[in-house]
Amino acid sequence: MDNNWKTLISVVDTMGDWGGYQLYEWFKLFPEQREMALREYIYLKAHLVRGCMAALKQDLTPEEWNGFYLALGKQMEATPDYSYGATYEGLLEALHSYEGQSLANQKAIFAKRSTLDSTVYSRQFVKDLTNFFSRTQAELRKNLRK
Repeated sequence: MDNNWKTLISVVDTMGDWGGYQLYEWFKLFPEQREMALREYIYLKAHLVRGCMAALKQDLTPEEWNGFYLALGKQMEATPDYSYGATYEGLLEALHSYEGQSLANQKAIFAKRSTLDSTVYSRQFVKDLTNFFSRTQAELRKNLRK
């Protein structure tokens, strides 16, 4: 399965997708918050990819998921500028935050952890999180089918 980690990591640890661009636009006036939001987006995708793979009937064993998360953490820490300072510890914390939560709660958690709900300016985008999550999941599924 180790050969597949590169594919999974490339699906999760990338900012060249619609969601990364959307966050960049939402936070263009706030570079520090933008970096936090983009880092949280990587963590969110690491969580969402599990459901996307299950929907595609490509689910992994718990041991394989642990191996993937460890490999992803090492990749993020090896490329801190590209991964916006994401770390393995930060990934685990985020995964624990999202795990077992309803979609509505996941959106609220993302809004808080990404700082989207922290300013009057950025709060205007919270209403767009339903579309943001849907498009992110669709893009993950599309990339996983390749």
